[in-house]
Amino acid sequence: MTNQAAYGSLFEKYGGLPTLQRLARDFHQRMLARPMFARHFEKLGTRRMAEHQVELIAYALGKPAKIYNFEQLAVAHHNLGITLDAYEELIRILRQVLLDAKVEGSDITTIINTLDQHRHRIVRDITPKDGLQTVHVDKLTGLGSQVALFETLEIALERQRASLAPLTLMMVGLDQPDQAFTLAGEHGRDVLIKHIALLVARTLRDHDQVFRVGRSEFAVLLSAATIEIGHKVAARITGSLAKNPLIHDTRLIRYTLGMGIAGATPNTTSGENLLLAARNALVIAQESGPGKVVDA
Repeated sequence: MTNQAAYGSLFEKYGGLPTLQRLARDFHQRMLARPMFARHFEKLGTRRMAEHQVELIAYALGKPAKIYNFEQLAVAHHNLGITLDAYEELIRILRQVLLDAKVEGSDITTIINTLDQHRHRIVRDITPKDGLQTVHVDKLTGLGSQVALFETLEIALERQRASLAPLTLMMVGLDQPDQAFTLAGEHGRDVLIKHIALLVARTLRDHDQVFRVGRSEFAVLLSAATIEIGHKVAARITGSLAKNPLIHDTRLIRYTLGMGIAGATPNTTSGENLLLAARNALVIAQESGPGKVVDA
């Protein structure tokens, strides 16, 4: 594939409007084939949903941000009840569409990361009982939710700027989650997620906080902590994992955790930036092999 440096954006690199339309059409058709997304099409309408997907993919490919209204993104998804699991499935569909279109791996990472900066504007946790938003608590694990993480991050960054104390964010993710979930079985998936959540939470210092921010991803906010302390916490998590194996239905469920660590700097302008840095480090860790820890 031609080097992107010769172009102004990925949009231009991969052929402009014809490619955009083809990608959006493929993504739209694959979404239509998933029963879990049927109710979203009913609420928004198939035509408007298709138009929205074209606009969003265009932005992810590098079209000027001014053409996309991010506040409208939040409003559009506010009442759709898109869960973390549904969001992760959308990302998997998009990744496969891009792979099939022969988009380069590094460009796929860029596109996914661009969209992931706005994850909190798309995902809403819905309680099965009353359909009301539970904005601060993950219903499966009882940990803080993604919304709670963003609110906490902004407050922590304000305090960090005032005190100049270090602040570190660590992303913890299940290596090869599809393989681990298959091994755990249909009824063992939630057991595995709750096991990891408890393991991580019990390993932290009293003033640290942990949030569930993806299907098998957790964010750990380490207050007054350097990246070096982050590595010590990561080592404790790895050690606790070895000492606390998961046995479900008499079977040993083997898994490993990758970790990405990012420290706040004077250039960290928002919680989104810090989370993106930590998540990028996690991706590199997971691509490097099982049980790896990588700095941003």
